[in-house]
Amino acid sequence: MAPLVLLVILGLFAMPNYYEYRPQVELQETAHALEKLVLSARHASVESGNAYLAFDPAGRSVAFFEGEPGGAAAPRSQLSLPGSLTFGYDEKVQPFPSLLLEDGTNLAVADDGVTFENNTLLFGGGLLEGFPGLIYLRSNQGENLALYVRISGDVQLHEWDGQRWNRRTELAARYPQ
Repeated sequence: MAPLVLLVILGLFAMPNYYEYRPQVELQETAHALEKLVLSARHASVESGNAYLAFDPAGRSVAFFEGEPGGAAAPRSQLSLPGSLTFGYDEKVQPFPSLLLEDGTNLAVADDGVTFENNTLLFGGGLLEGFPGLIYLRSNQGENLALYVRISGDVQLHEWDGQRWNRRTELAARYPQ
């Protein structure tokens, strides 16, 4: 009986912490799942010529396809965002720096959280076709992450600290450039 009472008491303290940190865990897990999708599309494009990710910010999902956009192929895989996450960034967050074109267009600004043209990240022969771009993620607790996809197809994860975007180093260690 005493062990059961002890477990109940410990559970009462653990449950609030679990629900408090769950959105943070979901944000990290989703960012890493998106990384893997980007890298999978890049690798598939080396093997088959073209691959792309089609983002649906309103539907909070992304699908991975092989071939040209607009084809009738079924997705190889799909990812739906957990309920605590959306594409985008909070109003207090500044867009990612250093993606300005000569005409002053800022490629880092996205009303829907995905900066790729037509919300499609397209790879051809292992390289990104078009401009580099960002996938912004935010949690319902106000945390913001940005996945920066470079022309080479490399992915950098950045976290908003309240004043600026900072590169997360665990990605750099896992995927050296």
